[in-house]
Amino acid sequence: MNYSLWKLAFWAGLRIHFGRKFSVLKWGWGACLLLSLSFASPVAAQDRQDSLYQAMRSTQDEREKAKLLTELIEQGKYVATDSPKVWADELLLIGERLQDPGIESDALVQMAWIYRTLGRHAEGADFAARSMEKAEQIDDIRRKAYAFLEIGVIQREQENYPEAQSSLVNGYAAFGQAKDPLGQGRCSNALGEVARLQQQFTLAKYAYERTRELYSEAHYERGIYVVQNNLGLILEAQGKYQEALDSLTMSRNASEKINFTGLFLESTVSMARCYLLLGRLDEAEASGKVAFEQSMRFSHKKYASSAAKTLSDVYAAKKDFEKAMPYLQQHHEIANEIVNAVSQNRIQNLRFDLELREKESQIQVLNKNRQIRQLSFILALVGFVLVCAVGILLFISYRRKQRDNVLLATQNDALAELILEKDSLINIVAHDLKSPISKTQGLVDLLATSGEFNPQQQKITGMIHKVLSDGDRLIRDLLDISQVEGDQSRLSISQFDLGLLLAAQIASNHESATKKRIQIAFVAPGLAIPVHSDESFVARIIDNLLSNAIKYSPANTTVNIACGLRGDRAWFSVKDEGPGFSAEDQAKMYRKFQRLSARPTAGESSNGLGLSIIRLLVTQLQGEVKLVSEPGKGAEFLVEVPARLG
Repeated sequence: MNYSLWKLAFWAGLRIHFGRKFSVLKWGWGACLLLSLSFASPVAAQDRQDSLYQAMRSTQDEREKAKLLTELIEQGKYVATDSPKVWADELLLIGERLQDPGIESDALVQMAWIYRTLGRHAEGADFAARSMEKAEQIDDIRRKAYAFLEIGVIQREQENYPEAQSSLVNGYAAFGQAKDPLGQGRCSNALGEVARLQQQFTLAKYAYERTRELYSEAHYERGIYVVQNNLGLILEAQGKYQEALDSLTMSRNASEKINFTGLFLESTVSMARCYLLLGRLDEAEASGKVAFEQSMRFSHKKYASSAAKTLSDVYAAKKDFEKAMPYLQQHHEIANEIVNAVSQNRIQNLRFDLELREKESQIQVLNKNRQIRQLSFILALVGFVLVCAVGILLFISYRRKQRDNVLLATQNDALAELILEKDSLINIVAHDLKSPISKTQGLVDLLATSGEFNPQQQKITGMIHKVLSDGDRLIRDLLDISQVEGDQSRLSISQFDLGLLLAAQIASNHESATKKRIQIAFVAPGLAIPVHSDESFVARIIDNLLSNAIKYSPANTTVNIACGLRGDRAWFSVKDEGPGFSAEDQAKMYRKFQRLSARPTAGESSNGLGLSIIRLLVTQLQGEVKLVSEPGKGAEFLVEVPARLG
């Protein structure tokens, strides 16, 4: 269904339902309804969840348990807990044991919601599609409607608006057939979101008004407050800031009374923006501070970032740049944390999937080997009389093992292709990012030549330089590790003096050490230490070890450097007085993207690639790297390579 047809059908459906056009009077009706509703105690939600949990654990009836689990999952969406995933898994197992497609459909649609909220849309869409299949098996219109709803919301979050509209309209119609006003309200609210995101404000308002009536019919109090907030967001987007404030204030006050934290924060941040745009700076400041403090308290980074940006704009409007700058910096830091968290989550998901595939392959091999051992034991008991049968069975077992080995080899090849695809993707992304970062650095440098900066401007350009430098370092690390892993023979052998190379690397890191009041102690050897190897590899190893020692050492400490010859092998060491490495850290420190317990002492960035690059480079040079460390007593890395390679 195209957008025009959808809009026409939706408007027509709304007007047929009411028999009249919506009017401004409905705003007054909504406000009266909102203020007249009784407020639920925040403790009541937790008490209700505890009561449901006890009832679920005490019942022996699997169908009753499935019903209670479904209610528990719905309650868990509004109480801070990780339990809904556990309960959804248990609900799915009950459905499979009972061979009940209806229960399975309920569990799968809840799994779709859980994975969608985690940002894993592909898995969420798969669960929603499986829920639809189960509902179609028993032709359950209400369960199909919930699957349509979840699919439509996922498509909306992926910005696939035409398909989202089609799915949500189908869900709205299905809920209507099932006479489920709450489900219809959820579809109508989601359609309003689609319209609002496309700046179709008139249609969005009609959808939200319809949603409010449906939620009222279903006695869904939380939903009514959400609609009130959404209507405020529409008014804000239309520039009707005072009207938006009226709507958002009601939403904020109501959500505060029922402990609806997410809605409270969204309404408060939006109110701060409206106050700012109306020029009511003191009220904007007060609302912004409440939103920022509560967002930080409950770790809602999205709202904390938005509140920090609003406060920065408020103080800038007041010409109080000294207060504006810290909030602007916090806004950028939190925004970067959000981006980094998303990237790290994707990396962790990929790593988890790869590890899961590997473990599944190992389990298959172990299970097959165990079956073979059991079979051999049974055949041994049969004795000489069944020798012929034993021979036949062993032959069958051998053929099975051959097939399993072929299957395992195929799976290993597929896993290797996935790893290669991941590395290629990282390499492509790093290459694509390198050019714009270099251009941005050039533009910032060019900007510095356009005239003198005041202290605030110098601070901002310094922040930009730091962010660009961190990004450039990460890209260089990604490219280095990709090149080393991808070309095992890429060595450029030359003759150099190890002592001079160490001195050069110390000089290049002198400025960062001086800033932290860290002394680098290096006694140059009396004689030259000739090394015939890849000078660039050795230099990168020294630079990574030395920069790490400075990064993790506290101020007013010393980093000791030493080098020498031991037979036909050259060695050098870097020793610091930092926090050291725990046994747990030492077990995983050479893994890529691995963050350890220690943290940089001056807020420097760390991407978790430095030690893995060192290990790869040392291996390429046919050397070895050792660590001597205890927690709280510093760390010493000792690197040994052949004095003459090749």
